[in-house]
Amino acid sequence: MSKDVPVSSADMRADDNILRESLRLAAEGVATPGSGNVFRELVRHLAISLDVDHAFIGMLDPDQTDSVYVISGYFFRQFNDGFSYDLKDTPCENVIGQQFRFYPEKVQELFADPHIRKLETEGYAGIPLYDSMGGVLGLMAVAHSKPLHDSALTEDLLKIFSVRAAVEIERRHADQARSEKEYELHKSEHRMRTTVEASIDCIVCMDFEGRLIEFNPAAEQCFGYSKFDVIGKPMAELIIPPRLREGHEQGMARFRKTGEGAYLGKRVEVTAMRADGSEFPAELAIDVAPGPDGEILIGYVRDITERREAERQRRQLETQLQQAQKMEAIGQLTGGIAHDFNNILTAMSGYVVLAGDHAGSLGDDKLSRYLERAQRSGERARDLIQQMLTFSRGQPGEARPVRLAELIREWVGLLETTLPSSVEIRIDLDPQASTVLLDPVQIEQVLMNLCINARDAMQGNGTLAVSLRHITLNNGVCASCRQPVAGKFVEIAVSDTGTGIPPEVQERMFEPFYSTKEVGHGSGMGLSMVHGIIHEHEGHVLIDSRQGEGATLRILLPPLSSGDVIEVTGESPAEDSDSLLLGGRVLLVDDEPAVSEFMQDLLESWGLTVTVFNSSIDACSAFSDDPDSFELVILDQTMPKMTGIEVARNLLGLRPGLPVILYTGYSEEITAEQVSRQGIRALVNKPVDTARLHELVTDLLAHPEGSDTA
Repeated sequence: MSKDVPVSSADMRADDNILRESLRLAAEGVATPGSGNVFRELVRHLAISLDVDHAFIGMLDPDQTDSVYVISGYFFRQFNDGFSYDLKDTPCENVIGQQFRFYPEKVQELFADPHIRKLETEGYAGIPLYDSMGGVLGLMAVAHSKPLHDSALTEDLLKIFSVRAAVEIERRHADQARSEKEYELHKSEHRMRTTVEASIDCIVCMDFEGRLIEFNPAAEQCFGYSKFDVIGKPMAELIIPPRLREGHEQGMARFRKTGEGAYLGKRVEVTAMRADGSEFPAELAIDVAPGPDGEILIGYVRDITERREAERQRRQLETQLQQAQKMEAIGQLTGGIAHDFNNILTAMSGYVVLAGDHAGSLGDDKLSRYLERAQRSGERARDLIQQMLTFSRGQPGEARPVRLAELIREWVGLLETTLPSSVEIRIDLDPQASTVLLDPVQIEQVLMNLCINARDAMQGNGTLAVSLRHITLNNGVCASCRQPVAGKFVEIAVSDTGTGIPPEVQERMFEPFYSTKEVGHGSGMGLSMVHGIIHEHEGHVLIDSRQGEGATLRILLPPLSSGDVIEVTGESPAEDSDSLLLGGRVLLVDDEPAVSEFMQDLLESWGLTVTVFNSSIDACSAFSDDPDSFELVILDQTMPKMTGIEVARNLLGLRPGLPVILYTGYSEEITAEQVSRQGIRALVNKPVDTARLHELVTDLLAHPEGSDTA
């Protein structure tokens, strides 16, 4: 069974029982005293311990190397001895003189030997027999009418039984004096020793007093002791951590008294100790077996440190996936909310601008002042929505190469004006820090949010430090996306001497609208905006914080390599709106009545004739009836049934070159380049900048076949 596949308690108990019974039968089988029936006892015990239909021992005929003589066979729970068979076309041909073979199923399809079909063989396993000098003796094999499982257990038991079988074959061959029999026993013990020493698992044996009597090479390598240094010493003092030794001694006392133990015949996970005192997780199986001086305890120990690490990494990956899914869902929700608010603000802010112009023409200074304040509130709402869009990655920034040392040094001057004099500012900037590709306005927003949070954490009194340096990270974990972080970065660190960030707050602090501040003291969007901006620039955020010892938030950004080619674009500032009235017919399509009403009022105030549709389907139908009836089309992107781009594609198919403006409140994928490829002349974001829109409309009406302005 794969070590990575979780198993039920019932399965583990069943496996433990099988293992215990197999070990008991193996110990009992190989301990059978030498007699004329020793081979029968071996094959019987082997068949029972592995729960198979057939088990047999075959000896290679020295004169006919292509034939095997069955010394003893146990077939369908009946003994059948003294017959020969040809090796050709049998799985045994691949075993004798070679190595252990395991064919779990479909043996009849793999080999043409008639005996296989007669015995209804489906699975087969065999191991070669060698004498003490390495000479080929024969083989020991098992077969079953059903598929075989657990290759490792089968191989281990066949090794144990084959050692005894090989010894007995040698004993039969050597009809010698008692001294020669003792020599054969010595060789048998040597083969058993070889098997134990070749095991990849630690084999640790002790007597009933707890003294070590066996310590194989795998155990030496695992625990860091030499076998000759530990034999005869108490096991508990060597490989059991001090805090667990009392429990071990109590268990040994109970076992000596009752013959029962909590770990006997089971596979359990324990904590073991190496020679240097370090501890590690281990899997342990213990059973009792007969020894030359009485029963002994055999422990099979496997270091499962790598398994535990694999499980830890799997749990970490699951956590990363859950975090990514959560942040993606929150981002989609946030983007959708931002889209709806943009529609509302487009109409609200637009009407405030129109009302302000009207109030100015009337000379009503008080009304103009009221409307100006309302407009400032609308701008604050717009900024909040921009933060939401940044978090959801629906509004990417305009990146360009930036030297962070210069930017931060200039920005700190602005920071000093926003912090009380009781906050000391320290900066440590590496002037050689690599250039970074980012939006300078957005990185200033990140710095401002981090510093404001640091100020609040210190309650306006303490030291705030901003540093810039190069770092190389090997095994970090991003605090917001939970992804592993490694590589070379440019690091901006903002530290404070506040109270620190509790672990439960660190788990949620990058979620939108999550805040530990009092109501009215923050929107909860600051750190979610940091998350969105930094990950938009392929960076990460780390947190170093202990309760009561302040906190450091580390922004990691990839340095700009010298081989990168950067195309920097920019927009020239918009000119003042033309005070002269425009002329022309405009088709306006927007499914939001509040937005379409405002846009109609705005465009008509500029002297345009506007036809409005709240249905993209109706707009396409009306346009197809008379494609030449409009000089300009303005479309909303997010509409039911047909998006603005789809409507534009339909209209341009009927009238190529038609000037089209697309405006949107939120779109994660849409870019000016994509819009231009569709033949759309301009892309405008909501809330609509009326001055910018006036400039676009004026230009498109004056130059309907001119270059794209997107």
